[in-house]
Amino acid sequence: MPAFLKGLRLDEKRALLSLRFVVFLFLAFYAMYGPEAEDRASFAPFLPPALLLASILALIRLPAERFRDARLQAGLFLADVGLVTWSIHASGASGTDLYLVYFLVILMSGMQSRPAHAFLTGAAAAALYGFFWSRAHPEESLLSVQLALRFPFFFIMAFFSAFFAQQVRDREAKLRWTEEKLADSEKLALVGRLAGGMAQEVNNLLTVILGHCRLLLEDKPKSDPDREALESMARNAELIAQRIFQLLQYSQRHIAVPELVDLDCFLTERLSLLRQEAGEGVRLTLLLGKAEPVSADPKLLQQALLCLIANARDAMREGGALTLRTCRREGGTVLEVEDTGRGIPAEAMEHLFEPFFSTKADGMGTGLGLAGLYGFLKKSGGEVAVESRPGRGTTFELRFPALKRQAG
Repeated sequence: MPAFLKGLRLDEKRALLSLRFVVFLFLAFYAMYGPEAEDRASFAPFLPPALLLASILALIRLPAERFRDARLQAGLFLADVGLVTWSIHASGASGTDLYLVYFLVILMSGMQSRPAHAFLTGAAAAALYGFFWSRAHPEESLLSVQLALRFPFFFIMAFFSAFFAQQVRDREAKLRWTEEKLADSEKLALVGRLAGGMAQEVNNLLTVILGHCRLLLEDKPKSDPDREALESMARNAELIAQRIFQLLQYSQRHIAVPELVDLDCFLTERLSLLRQEAGEGVRLTLLLGKAEPVSADPKLLQQALLCLIANARDAMREGGALTLRTCRREGGTVLEVEDTGRGIPAEAMEHLFEPFFSTKADGMGTGLGLAGLYGFLKKSGGEVAVESRPGRGTTFELRFPALKRQAG
């Protein structure tokens, strides 16, 4: 839609009806004061404006969504061109050189990218027609009523043509954008399937490696010089397994097994693990609000919490406070993870849950943690919200839907 119509807060329906009403006024005055206006016995000049007014009144009842239909817009444009053409014939102007400039205006206005350019085209057409008229009728003044009433016609039709042409261009641009996004989504889906398949194979091999490491560690006394190397191998294999788990979760190859989880008990039972992940410099506090149980995969929930705690720890290099809070809200249960770190840059907020996006230095993060968190909440029927205050901290809200209670 043209910019100045947006400034007037006109949607497609109001814009089209307003433009058509302007055309109606022009045709009505042309029928009253045109070349055939003296022949009061003829009602032919009044039929086109009457039909146009009737169609405007009929279209008022249509919902605004219908006016976004390109077929309806094209039909109205063709109908109005026909009515204007009929009006020219009925008013006795068909014998003039009006038609040459008339169709030229329509064609040229459709090529304009801005309404202002369409008006310039209309002005040029009006000037050209005035020149033709003065050459063909030297005895008549350019200020005559019959000629003056024709000038607005060029501006109206020029803008009308440009308006519909712009609608077509906007739809084509939106279609191209949608096609590009669809192509990108298909590529990401393909990469996700390939990565998920590879991750599954690597995960199977890691399971074997970890199993053998544990068996060897059981047979090695603490004084054995090889034990340290085996422990290092096991730790790194577990770290890789966590990354593989995140990748499988993102690619949706991990099958979620939801259970009824009491968040207060869940956090209390894992408090030692959570504090170990937070590190010595972070004061971790639980504020439990007797939240309602939620339906979630405990393994995925633990992974999501560890990811958030690790991010909070990295944001508080010099220490700080980390609060895990549960509460009941209308519509479900909320688990908040609030830190007092440096916050998240504003430019990173919109990309926060995109796969492989990370604000950490190279080699410090995979960019899959928050993407996995987002997928986990979606699988659980919930959602995640983020509020960050630069220099003051960040709060993640994990919102779980309320469980449906069975009647009886």
